[in-house]
Amino acid sequence: MLPFSDLIETYTGEPQVRFTTHQHCGAATYGFVTEDGIIPINEMIDVDEFFDAVKQMGEKLNHGGDGSLNKYKTLIEGINDMRISLKDSKTSSNTIFWKIIAQTLVKHDFEALRKFHWNALFIGTMHFMDNFNYDTDRVQRCCIHYATPPDGTLIPFCTYNSGPVYREQIWQRHAQPIITKDEIVDPDTIN
Repeated sequence: MLPFSDLIETYTGEPQVRFTTHQHCGAATYGFVTEDGIIPINEMIDVDEFFDAVKQMGEKLNHGGDGSLNKYKTLIEGINDMRISLKDSKTSSNTIFWKIIAQTLVKHDFEALRKFHWNALFIGTMHFMDNFNYDTDRVQRCCIHYATPPDGTLIPFCTYNSGPVYREQIWQRHAQPIITKDEIVDPDTIN
């Protein structure tokens, strides 16, 4: 999603979150929800062409000057240029998909993003590490973390669960003893 982050950052001038996980960490895709069922995103668009168009749009915006009108015009032209990535096989679904993508890029707000995610199914998978395939390069680029109490220290997911496991250390540090039945005090007997 880095090309989208770059595009929105260039368009708005506001820093965006950049998810650049390690290439062996996992994989993700979208299925687009239609009246005919769920259609894989790669049956609707040529994904490589789509991201090339997004990247080119960001580069045009970056070199197109600072005027708001120029940025908006470049964004609209870029959205139109992205149509080359559409595949012909699902035309009615493509129309809905395209409207949502255009709204998301033009408005770049949570309402437009909500509409996209309401109509799309995110499918993700992760290649979990264990003691036999532990890779520090992957851990250094992890995007899923545990926030540990009480200070909120962030620990990468795979480090928390495998390799130099932190789960037991955190549990032991914050464990509370179990109260037995005999130790329970009846509030009515307290003077």
